Amino acid sequence: DTRLGLNPEQVVVLSTRNQLGYSDTQYNVLKEELLQNPRIENVTTVGPSLPTTLDHLGQLFVARPVPGEDSEPLSAYHVPAGMDFLETLDIPLVMGRDLRPGDLDLIRGGTETPVLINETAVRQFGWDEPIGKEFECCFSPPARVVGVIADFHYQSLKEEIAPMALMASWQSRFILMRVHTEDLPGTMDFIEQRWQAFAPGYPFDATFMDD
Repeated sequence: DTRLGLNPEQVVVLSTRNQLGYSDTQYNVLKEELLQNPRIENVTTVGPSLPTTLDHLGQLFVARPVPGEDSEPLSAYHVPAGMDFLETLDIPLVMGRDLRPGDLDLIRGGTETPVLINETAVRQFGWDEPIGKEFECCFSPPARVVGVIADFHYQSLKEEIAPMALMASWQSRFILMRVHTEDLPGTMDFIEQRWQAFAPGYPFDATFMDD
């Protein structure tokens, strides 16, 4: 959908209720099993359900806020996401590189937090060369820009697109799967069976992103 800046068609959204834990170990195994089905094209994760609202997101500040100052420093709302997020939702990368598995090692090791920022952030921050720029506050380890992505509506279409930073995450609150159109009932049955094997007794809560 060109209005959204992403493609929500044939994307299944599975709410995990954090039943896969707070590491990426179980999720990676589940992802591998899901991708064994030829009708499942891509699998990724995202922290908030999309579209979301700003009160569900944290902020990264270009400069550290100064107590007592009336003006708030430039900031971007950060969205945690898994590997293959851009590919799954057909979001263009316009500069730099995509997130990659080694980014999680950088975060765990306390080196840096690689992030992708949207085009709105580049414009509002006045960054002619955004790759390598860092946010001074308030995330540990510090967030550093490794790529720029095209704007997409992560809130409602009614809201203006605000500066956003996409960061690698090992959490899997929502799993997104792009599926083929043939035999959707069979594909959904397969996804449910795989989910129940990892979270027996927990409900299978899956919808289509464009519903």
